[in-house]
Amino acid sequence: MKAIILAAGKGSRLGKLTTELPKGMIKLNGESLLSRQITLFKSVNIEEIIIVRGYKKDKIVLDDVTYVDNHNFENTNMIESLFCARSLFSDEIIISYSDILFSQNDLINLKNNNNNICISVDPNWKTYWIKRYGNLNTDIENLEINKNAITRIGNKISNSDNIEYRYIGLNKFNSKGLRSLCETYDYKKNKPTKWLASGNDFYNGYMTDIFQEMIDHKIKLSAHYFNNPWLEIDSEKDLRVAEEILKNGSFKL
Repeated sequence: MKAIILAAGKGSRLGKLTTELPKGMIKLNGESLLSRQITLFKSVNIEEIIIVRGYKKDKIVLDDVTYVDNHNFENTNMIESLFCARSLFSDEIIISYSDILFSQNDLINLKNNNNNICISVDPNWKTYWIKRYGNLNTDIENLEINKNAITRIGNKISNSDNIEYRYIGLNKFNSKGLRSLCETYDYKKNKPTKWLASGNDFYNGYMTDIFQEMIDHKIKLSAHYFNNPWLEIDSEKDLRVAEEILKNGSFKL
């Protein structure tokens, strides 16, 4: 099994923190987000780790990893960054965003999940959202699940009243799931219309865009439920909140 970490973006919402560093190299209590993820993956015997770089790529210098570069990161988004590493897709891969942290227990559970495509979701997201934003209606996307299969994902919405789950950014594909992912990508590339979920053009699609496209093509995306807290560092406030959470011991890697 391999891990692919998507770390090509700048992270503009982090302000001055990403003037000279890519988001994944921001330090949380003295250790970069990427270094923390690498330690987690290796702790569950995932030794082959691929990092897709872009913005300030020369600042990402870490031991025992493989680098793939998205040279067009300024004009593309996550799907294109992922497919820069297509030649390294294997029987099973875990795909992670570079700005999240999660527990070893949840990673082990994901690793052991035998579904073709596993999309990690948080059923207890509201407590964390209150800590991050002070409300439940900031940065909200739809996420609907029926009988453990995701049916809608990725549309920005303004009200969270009917949202039970939060997409995390940590996903697993086996060989069959990867074939479905690649077939969907190739199909969409040959018909370069905008992604329905975000409305973005083909080269600026989010991961949730291709997930919704797969759902629309009757491909099952299984929900994988987190049991523990997780962190996302998308702003300076997120970093402060994460530091406080680690300090008080309510989050353990």
